[in-house]
Amino acid sequence: MIVASLIATIAFQVEANPPGGVWVDDSAEHQAGKAILAYKYPHSYPIFTAVNTFGFLFSLTLIILFIAAMRGPTRFDRLARPVFAWFTLMPMAFAYTYSIIATFPEAKVLTTKNTSQVDTSSNSASAS
Repeated sequence: MIVASLIATIAFQVEANPPGGVWVDDSAEHQAGKAILAYKYPHSYPIFTAVNTFGFLFSLTLIILFIAAMRGPTRFDRLARPVFAWFTLMPMAFAYTYSIIATFPEAKVLTTKNTSQVDTSSNSASAS
């Protein structure tokens, strides 16, 4: 139950304070208080928000299942808790991965661009 409570807290915090922060001023391109990533990634940010919300709701459901099991675990409780735990952890992993990719500097993102220009001179010198 502690893990489910922590996941609910993290999922809530991610929505209250999204990765990358929020705009602090109004302009023609954005509104104050809106997530910066929502403007930078308009197609994937709603998916991130939906997945994070699913993780939040599943963690709340898991907490309710643990509280209900205090009266005496039933067969449903024993079967449902691992399933809801999995459905709670997977959105958390997705949200974490998305926030890392979205907030990482563009030049450092793992990519295959310009791999032909990798400097291999240090490898050939050490081999001789």
